[in-house]
Amino acid sequence: MTRDAAISSLKKGMLSKSTEKEIENSIKCFTDPDITLSHGRALSIDQIKGCGLNIEEIDLASDLWSRVRDLYTRSTYVVDRGDRGYKLLETLNCSYLAS
Repeated sequence: MTRDAAISSLKKGMLSKSTEKEIENSIKCFTDPDITLSHGRALSIDQIKGCGLNIEEIDLASDLWSRVRDLYTRSTYVVDRGDRGYKLLETLNCSYLAS
């Protein structure tokens, strides 16, 4: 399901000219357990760049990184609490919590 959502999003955005198979191959660094070794394991910037995705490294001292870290912290708190939910979906306007 997550792989399908990633492929669909990338097909609508930065990889719109790629086939679904090409996108699936591009995101193997995120989905192949032989590469990731475990669910949720951090990947290095070099591993991600090797996937062929259009990414930008963010300065850890920047305001943007601070906002991303804050969102991650809040999201993790919500999802890690077993009584609240198991999946959090965020859009520009709404938050959805599946429980």
